[in-house]
Amino acid sequence: MKLTYLGLKSDLKEILSEEFNRNEEVLYVFENTSSFFEIKREYLQTFQNIFNNFKLMNSYDFYEKLFETDKIVIKEEKQAVLFYNSLDKSIKRELKIKNYYDAIDIAYNFYTLFSELQEYKVDYSNKEELGLEKWQEKTFDELVKINKNIEKKVQEKGLILPYMLRRKENISDVFIKKYKKICFINKIKFTPFEKEMIEILESKGIEVENKIQLGKNDFDEEKLQIKDSFSLPEKEEFERDFGVNIEIHEYENKFTQLLGMIKKLSSGDISGEDVKECKIYDLQGSIENNESDYHLLNQSKIKYNLEITMQKTKIYKVLELLYNILENVRPVHLKNGDVHYMFKVKEFYNAYKSDNFLNTFDIGKTYSYFQSFAREDYKYI
Repeated sequence: MKLTYLGLKSDLKEILSEEFNRNEEVLYVFENTSSFFEIKREYLQTFQNIFNNFKLMNSYDFYEKLFETDKIVIKEEKQAVLFYNSLDKSIKRELKIKNYYDAIDIAYNFYTLFSELQEYKVDYSNKEELGLEKWQEKTFDELVKINKNIEKKVQEKGLILPYMLRRKENISDVFIKKYKKICFINKIKFTPFEKEMIEILESKGIEVENKIQLGKNDFDEEKLQIKDSFSLPEKEEFERDFGVNIEIHEYENKFTQLLGMIKKLSSGDISGEDVKECKIYDLQGSIENNESDYHLLNQSKIKYNLEITMQKTKIYKVLELLYNILENVRPVHLKNGDVHYMFKVKEFYNAYKSDNFLNTFDIGKTYSYFQSFAREDYKYI
């Protein structure tokens, strides 16, 4: 993988704009959501050509498309049910689980644990490698037993959990062959699994690059992650070169954060004109969560960086479901010259879960008919 160090003072918009002008078959994957929306907004205004060869994507969507399966991916709301149904009486007794509601938090922690074990390629059969204390070993053995039960159940029913999908054998050749190069933007840490993933992509002829707005001395090229200590320009240097005064404030929770920001903006340290130019970034919250928080603030005084797009509308979600169905159509050419089209049951399954989709196309009455296909484990119809 090629590492390109842009430096903290670099203008990412300008650098990427030059690359976009070349219109090459490159997929740009943004690790930072705010940067992605900002660059995307600029891109939509400047590069209107629908025949652009390059594409912008955030890391979540990238991994959603990179891994594919014919199996039905179990959604979050169903994962706790699967966990509970995989417990036998002895495990319930050991974990002090009396009913489904006792299992919900344990299920969440269980999936987080095994997801991380897989992501960091930890052999959990080797207890010495895990560094378990003696008192932890018995509980962990129970969790391993649960994991085996879950793997057996999903295999029997043609289902798959999201973290089980993140395996090298599930990398989609159909998706990656659309691009000659995949360029990560400001990805400051790669897990052991992601390192393996990059090697696979490169073995398939895909060029991989990571553009980082850091100096070379601030990134560990062996571990592929930002170093524990890295250099930042002096505050005065930021203010001199960019006319920006950066302040970092830490709060215990959202409520104290809100009070702290109001106090700061109301103080005499900031003039009325400067208040209008303040931008507040929440480094821990997601964009969606930030929107509701910042609605509590006086919008005439604060500008905040949120992406309000058509993606939140019902029609967009319906069209996206329809697009996914049509994108996965498989044509079958018969000997007599006819062409039959096979549709993925998985994509129909996702669409049929949406009331908006059913109502838009008035196909609610066919729901039970479709369920019969799903129960029979059809992969295509």
